[in-house]
Amino acid sequence: MAAKIVLYTQRDAAGLKSVLMENDANLTSSYLSAVVDKGQWIAYRYPDYNPSSWGSDNVQLLTQGDSGAIDFKFPPASIRKVESFGSEGVTVYQHNDYCGREEPLSDSAAHINVGGASSIIISGGRWKLFTQPEYAGPFRTLGPDNYPTPDAMGFPNDSLRSIEKAQ
Repeated sequence: MAAKIVLYTQRDAAGLKSVLMENDANLTSSYLSAVVDKGQWIAYRYPDYNPSSWGSDNVQLLTQGDSGAIDFKFPPASIRKVESFGSEGVTVYQHNDYCGREEPLSDSAAHINVGGASSIIISGGRWKLFTQPEYAGPFRTLGPDNYPTPDAMGFPNDSLRSIEKAQ
C-alpha cells in the first residue's frame, strides 16, 4: 500500500479532511492536524518545501505509528513523503531540516544530485557518507535515524557529496 496521510482543517482530526498520497508543494487549504495512515511525511511552514527558509520551527516530521491525530505546530504550506521510508534506503536533502531539493537513494551514489546535502534521513541499513564525489575524502558510517543538520551527520555544511551502502 502506498504512503498516505489524512489532513484535517481543525485540531484533533476534526473538520474537513483531505487525503494525500503524493507530495504537495503548495497546499491550497489551511490544515491544523493530520493522521498518518502509512509512511513518513514532512510538513513545511512554507511552500516548495522551504527552499530558502529552514529551521526546526519550520518543519515537522510525521511518522506512521504516531498515535492518533497529530496537531501541527503551524499550518503547513507544503508537505511531502519520505520516499525511502520502510526500505534500506536514504533520502538526502539540499538544506538543513529536510528542506529544499531531495534525492531518494536505494543504492550507492557516486554523486549527490542536490549539491552538497545538509540533512539526511536513513530509513534502513548502514551507509558511508563522503565529503567528496566518487566515495573519496573523509567519511562517516551512519545507521537508521533522522539527521536534520550537518552537525548531526558529523560534516561541515553542504559537504555531503557521495554515499555508499556499507557492507
